[in-house]
Amino acid sequence: MNTNFKKRMRAGLVHLALSLLVAVLVILIIFRVWYPGALAELQGVSHILLIMLAVDVCLGPLLTVIAFNPRKSLRELRVDLGLIGAVQIAALVFGVSTIAQGRPTYLVFNIDRFSLVSPVDLDSRGLEIATHRAGVGGLSWLGPRTVSARLPADPKAREEILFSALNGGGDLAQRPEWYLPYEDERETALKKLRPIAELKKANGLTEPQWRALLDGLGEDPARIGYLPLMAYNKREGVVFIDRRTAEIVSTAALLPVW
Repeated sequence: MNTNFKKRMRAGLVHLALSLLVAVLVILIIFRVWYPGALAELQGVSHILLIMLAVDVCLGPLLTVIAFNPRKSLRELRVDLGLIGAVQIAALVFGVSTIAQGRPTYLVFNIDRFSLVSPVDLDSRGLEIATHRAGVGGLSWLGPRTVSARLPADPKAREEILFSALNGGGDLAQRPEWYLPYEDERETALKKLRPIAELKKANGLTEPQWRALLDGLGEDPARIGYLPLMAYNKREGVVFIDRRTAEIVSTAALLPVW
């Protein structure tokens, strides 16, 4: 193995190590903060992210191996490696910004279910309302805020929401003007809870799978109920809720029973 090849490989490995470090940080932010629990799977972001990072992590170091030549001047190496780094960073920023726009900013209890709402689900007026709505909070960068949405008492307002949903516009969950603190609808949520036992048959879970699910819910699964969860592109999941406090325990990519 000649000296030039060793130096190329060494430069590529250094670039690979740096790329992997950045990739790990990005994965932690996305899966632990923006899309916690089963939300990444429900929003369809998992495979997109992994493909993006695989291409970004592999392509940059590979180009470094190809472009690195010890015979080049220091200035030429800086230009070549700088261009590779700039392209890699630009691709990463574009991909992460796209994922950030689709991040769930609200987990909205409405009527008898929860809905995931992202910034892309809100128009400019909705974004403005969400930012200043008292007791609700603005668009979060630290995971979805849990809120509720209550149908207005005015029949005309209800009709407007209905026709908006039928025409492909925002439904109740995508209308921040009707958001309330989740605490205001806790009792309603508790009344709508469904038994988790029905999920076993509905999802065809084997006994080991069912036991693993129950173990993940804590020491007393009998305290847990669930509500359906509507996510991106009509994907369905469930939200597990404590029957005593109405606090959210976790989410899962399981089909609910309606």
